[in-house]
Amino acid sequence: MGNQNSRSSNNKDDTAVRNVRSPRTTRPRRTATTTANPIPVRRSLTLINEEYEHVEDLQRLAHSTRAVVEKRRRRMDGALVVCKWHRAATFRAAEVTIPREQLDRHPNIAVPIEFLHTGRHVCLVSEFAAGGDLFEGVLHERLCNTPLETAHAALQILDGLCHMHEKFVYHGDLKPENVLVFQNETASPAAAATTENDNNAAAATATTLKLIDFEMAQVVGPTGRDCERLGVKGTRGYVAPEIALSTISMKSAQPRQQRRRRRRQRQDDDEEDDTQYFSHVHVSTAADVYSFGALLFTCLLYTSPSP
Repeated sequence: MGNQNSRSSNNKDDTAVRNVRSPRTTRPRRTATTTANPIPVRRSLTLINEEYEHVEDLQRLAHSTRAVVEKRRRRMDGALVVCKWHRAATFRAAEVTIPREQLDRHPNIAVPIEFLHTGRHVCLVSEFAAGGDLFEGVLHERLCNTPLETAHAALQILDGLCHMHEKFVYHGDLKPENVLVFQNETASPAAAATTENDNNAAAATATTLKLIDFEMAQVVGPTGRDCERLGVKGTRGYVAPEIALSTISMKSAQPRQQRRRRRRQRQDDDEEDDTQYFSHVHVSTAADVYSFGALLFTCLLYTSPSP
C-alpha cells in the first residue's frame, strides 16, 4: 500500500510539472498592429473616391500594363497623391511590408502612405513627385546636366541603397524609372547665386531623390538567398549578369507546353514592358550595385544600357 501511495503521489507531481509551462516557451499572440506603422485598410471603393478626388491618369509613370497609376487629390488637406492600382491576385505584399516594416524612415526611400484593399484590387497611396522620375529628368535635360548634379543624384541614390543593404534588403529592380524626383521647398533660389558654380550647386541641391517600387524586394540576409520559385525579375540592361545568364538554363529546361502557355498569357495581358522573369537564382545585394552602375550610365550618357 505504501508503494502504491508513493507511486500515485509521484505521478501527480510529474503531471503537475508537465502542466507548468516555462516563461520562455510562451509567445505573444500576433496581431495586425504589431508593426510600428500600421497601414489602414479600406475595402470600399466609394470611401476611396470620397477621400481621394481623381485628377488625371499618369500613364507616363506606369511602365507596366499590370498596374494603373492615377493622380488624386486628398480632400482633407488638398495634398496631391499617387494611387497605384494592382490586381489583388497578382499583388505582392512585399511592396508594402518591406518598406514599412524592414526599412525605417529614410529621406531617400519613399514609403507608401496607405494600403487600400477593395477585394478585387489593391491600391497603394504614395506622395506625389512633381519632378516625375529620374529617367524623364535625364531625357528632358532637367537633371544631371553637369558633373556636380550627377554626383549629387548618385550620392542620394547610394544613401538610400546603402540603408537598404544595411537591413539586408534586396531591391531587385533598380532603374531610373524607379527613382522619383521631389522639389525641395526649402532650397535657396538660384537667383541668389553670384557665380556659375553657385548656380550649379543650387540646382543640384534643389531636388531630393527617393527609391520606389519594392514589388520585387526581398530580405536576403548577409550571404544572399536562393530563390527557387518564379517571381525574381529584372529589367533588360539593368539586371545583374548572374541573374540574366540564369534565364538561359531556365528557358532550356522549361517544357515546350509551359513556355507556350506563358507566352499566350503574356499576349492576353498585353505586357509590352522590358521585364524578364527568372527562377532558381541566387540573389544578393551585390546585384543592386550592378544596377546602380547601369543607372549611372544612363545619367551620364543619356541613353539606356544595351542588354
